[in-house]
Amino acid sequence: MALSLSVVTCCVACKDGEKQKIEHEIWSTYSTRKVIQNATDNSIYDRLSANLSVQMMKNETEGAQLIITAKSDISEYSLTACDLSDGNGNIIPAKDIQVLHQKYVEIVRMHSTNKEIKAGDFVPDMLLPMDKAIEYKENSIKQGNNQGITVEITTTHDTVPGIYTGNFVLNIDGEEKNIPVNCEVWDIEYEGRRSFMTSFLLYRHQLLNFEFDDSDEVVQSYVDFFMKYKVNTYVIKTGYNTEDFKAETIRLFENNNYNSIVIPVSGVSDNIIEYIRALVEITTEEKPYIDYAYLYPSTSDEADIGSDSKKQEAYNRMVEGGEFDQVLLKAVSTLEGEGAFDSMSSEFAEHVKETILNIPVVFTNVTFMENWVDNLSATFCPYLSVFDDQIAAEKYLEQAQEKADGNLWTYTCTGPLFPYPSFHTDDYSLGARVTGWMEKKLDINGFLYWSSVRSTDNREMDKYIDVYNTAARYHHCNGEGYLVYPGKYYGSNSPFASLRLISHRESMDDYDMLCVYEQLLNDYAKKYDIDGGLDLNEYVNDLYDSLFTGTVYYTDDSLVFKAREELAKRILALKNADKLVVSSKKSNTTAEICVYTNKNSIKLNGETLTGVASGEGYVYKKNVSTATAQTITIETTNNTYTYNLNATAKITDFESNGVDGVACSGREGIENTQSKITTNGNKASVMIRSYYAKGNGWGAEIDREGIDGATQRLMPSVTFPVSDFGSADNIYFSVNNIGATDLEMYLYLVMDSGLTEEIGTAYCGVGKSNDIRIHIDKTHGIDLSTVTGFRIAFKNIEIDAHGFPSLWADREFELSDIWFEKK
Repeated sequence: MALSLSVVTCCVACKDGEKQKIEHEIWSTYSTRKVIQNATDNSIYDRLSANLSVQMMKNETEGAQLIITAKSDISEYSLTACDLSDGNGNIIPAKDIQVLHQKYVEIVRMHSTNKEIKAGDFVPDMLLPMDKAIEYKENSIKQGNNQGITVEITTTHDTVPGIYTGNFVLNIDGEEKNIPVNCEVWDIEYEGRRSFMTSFLLYRHQLLNFEFDDSDEVVQSYVDFFMKYKVNTYVIKTGYNTEDFKAETIRLFENNNYNSIVIPVSGVSDNIIEYIRALVEITTEEKPYIDYAYLYPSTSDEADIGSDSKKQEAYNRMVEGGEFDQVLLKAVSTLEGEGAFDSMSSEFAEHVKETILNIPVVFTNVTFMENWVDNLSATFCPYLSVFDDQIAAEKYLEQAQEKADGNLWTYTCTGPLFPYPSFHTDDYSLGARVTGWMEKKLDINGFLYWSSVRSTDNREMDKYIDVYNTAARYHHCNGEGYLVYPGKYYGSNSPFASLRLISHRESMDDYDMLCVYEQLLNDYAKKYDIDGGLDLNEYVNDLYDSLFTGTVYYTDDSLVFKAREELAKRILALKNADKLVVSSKKSNTTAEICVYTNKNSIKLNGETLTGVASGEGYVYKKNVSTATAQTITIETTNNTYTYNLNATAKITDFESNGVDGVACSGREGIENTQSKITTNGNKASVMIRSYYAKGNGWGAEIDREGIDGATQRLMPSVTFPVSDFGSADNIYFSVNNIGATDLEMYLYLVMDSGLTEEIGTAYCGVGKSNDIRIHIDKTHGIDLSTVTGFRIAFKNIEIDAHGFPSLWADREFELSDIWFEKK
């Protein structure tokens, strides 16, 4: 990382007519970093050299950031882009490069818990094209202020991969300086229609205060603008009709960013059927519009924190077999009766019918709706922070797979707050950027945002506000409810993006890049008939770990760019001449290395191996010790590949170390003598029983009044001894739930002092098995060398749907070998 700065020397007139040289600081920093205009200490930022560096895919837009720190008043500045060349005749033309002047908004009152920004700071948000800044004379900088410049480079499908360079010209009061630009374009491209769905609500009436115009032409310009940033809008207006609906759907579908077709919900079931009919009328195998439909019944929005009547209404509408399920069933039967599927092939007709029955009904909720998740067929859409608990995340995912056709969404609003991602102006941009990685890991396939063009103060809805200089428009939430700024004042037919909208687009680019990697792995799995396929997470878990834990992101901006560069290397490595891919199955002492390739002979660590036919190629397997970290070398006829293997160590393997008698205990120092653990071959059978803190009762003979605070605090658990844990990175174990209740596990490290530190949660449903991986978050400040035990704990009390507590039913399960990976 270069830390050198550059200076531009300008001359200003002195009283005696002589000229004095003033040196302005020119530097760059990560595009995700918000540099405060009136910052008094720029040392808090990563101050990189005065050049612009970008790495990107084909057919993508990626940004960089340049900062000017004015040492005296600057009357005018500009940055002019030029063509970038790879030296071989290929260029990225200047017309595909946008230079944007960052405009600042004052944070009058903080909403975010971000500690870097404070009330009174002027934070960058609106991005004004440089030519507009010059035209409207907004390109001046006051002494002592920072001025950010965002540069966005766009590649196309036809851009030739390579490294493109050039020099942009920075002009400060007539003095010019070349700004070196380096753009690396990877031979990676996301192709086809995007898979991640979005629903950003656009209230038509809000455009009156934005543009003083809410005509169809203005609405359409906003819809199209958002599409460039990988956002699909839901236009909220007073009336809809199916002919306009079909025409707009057909128009937008020409753009592969369009993948979320909202069916307006008026509360009348026949209206829903009417719009489903309209989609079926234009649906073909080549353009399956119905595949991208969804419903968002906003009257049930956040019912979990609403009145009892709102909760009950939402439940009745979205429960399995409830109103929405009945409406979708009626839609299929009605259309069948009308012969709507007769012109389709029988196979495609069945697909369309099944798709209609599974149209996502998006249900936003602030809290974890544990008592509803088993009964609703809706597409749950909780706060992103809810997924921070792996138990909640797994339960939502299980519901999505079993009852919602795999659909699981998320959203943000006034919450959550830092350290969770948000669209708040007084928060880091990095959080919104990292959400794409989080969503891919969590199998989330949709995002909803409640308002994207808010232009009024919610306390005085009819009062005009200055939308360019008012950060808080909804309560005191800075940036809440809007992601763009109107263009009318500047003579533009389109709005202008915010830094927050750019962060969303870039998060979607990262999501797409992960999808490219996943598709390559799926292609290899199909090519070589790999049983069980190749799991993307196993290939990128370390990248996820470098960016966030749960849904809390790390605030080092460099990390996302390092992860993205490493992801690109891994994707490009799969595009090799030998069609070679490596997987490994690790245990506590060894790893089985599996090499798949189209070559009939390879060398692994110098040993010649003979392959076994596997699909369209061969598979080579070899067990290697993982007592120490090592690099596996694979040689084919013409190429050499390397594969890094981390060291592992056992916590216990059960078979060789009998664990009869290992203590099952709980908090409060009260021993739980009725929980049991016994070995069974290379597994351990565990029974965890809840118990009372007072008395000696173990079951229903003690009434509910016996459940005092101490009983609720108890956590029955089983603890396994640990040694040589100082370099541990991840813990692995397998669990098989053979009991009659779900397993909600709370995982702890036990220190030699007796203190414990929770490192995560895990879940396993009734009758299911799960391989658990827990990353040890080093930011907790745990001294791993002091760890003496690994504990799996459980809640002692469960609360029913009516809020009544009782002892949790017995948990019965099997554990396979428990081991950890070393960093």
